[in-house]
Amino acid sequence: MGDKTAWDTAVMLRQKGTDAIYEMERKLGVKVKFLHVVRNPFDNIATFVLRHREIQARTADPDIKQINASDILDTKIQLYNNWAEGSYVAQQSFPQDFINVVSMDVVKKPAETLRKICDFLAITCSEKYIQDCAAIVDPVPSVTRHRIVWTDEQINRVYTMMKKFPFFERFTFEDE
Repeated sequence: MGDKTAWDTAVMLRQKGTDAIYEMERKLGVKVKFLHVVRNPFDNIATFVLRHREIQARTADPDIKQINASDILDTKIQLYNNWAEGSYVAQQSFPQDFINVVSMDVVKKPAETLRKICDFLAITCSEKYIQDCAAIVDPVPSVTRHRIVWTDEQINRVYTMMKKFPFFERFTFEDE
């Protein structure tokens, strides 16, 4: 659905439905496949907060251990819900052409995960290619949720949102 800009596709699917995908397939003469990389929603939302222009200046200060930006966090939770809805539309509309890849699996099991992706895309990947790719994966996951202050209500709102989407079922706020 896009590299770091998947939200564009997700928003389009949520707002306009699947017609654009079918039109793209028809015009290009290829089958569209969706590779949905799923990260713990608490980390994704926290990263969106930390990248907000008003927050970036504060994160540079090493004395600040946690950022308190409740209003920005509220906005990012709602945006994230909208993006998740779009991803879910794709999953429901194109179940045979959709795969969820958990980002933590890429970090912890890069070769196995890449093989799964290659199989899904129906492409042949040599073992050397898979091992070369696996060798450059950063083994340290990005866990950002603890860098911002969350209220209990915000955490509960994210949990409520997560219950709507099966691809979030394995995540919690307490995950490593």
